[in-house]
Amino acid sequence: MKIVQKFARQVAAIDESLLSECPQADKTWANHIGYALILTFVVVFGLVFYSLMTIDGAKVIFDMQTNAVKMESNSHNLWSYIRFGAVATVIALVIFLFDRTFYQFAYLYCILKLTISKFFLFPRFANYISQPNSNNYNN
Repeated sequence: MKIVQKFARQVAAIDESLLSECPQADKTWANHIGYALILTFVVVFGLVFYSLMTIDGAKVIFDMQTNAVKMESNSHNLWSYIRFGAVATVIALVIFLFDRTFYQFAYLYCILKLTISKFFLFPRFANYISQPNSNNYNN
């Protein structure tokens, strides 16, 4: 299980040295971000791969003589599966990287917001947030 958790944190680009100093709740949160990213990749890959197989799976032909619509099935060979897999991988990786960027941006935004409020704008409020059980707000 530790190997899976470490892999999930590597997928989420979590720094192990910084995470070792954090409480267990943060480690669990980092693991869940990694799991969500892995699941996003797998689901998007599967959907795109299946969609490409379905789109390329049949030809719809209108027969002018009988005024009827015919469907002819295409048989897939190894190269079509490789092509579908490559396209699905690229699309899934793009969405995976967007999600990863959004997670990192939200994390950096929270750090920046806390830093600005702590040192420049609201130092009394930042002290109260960092130590909620103390009476810093009376100082």
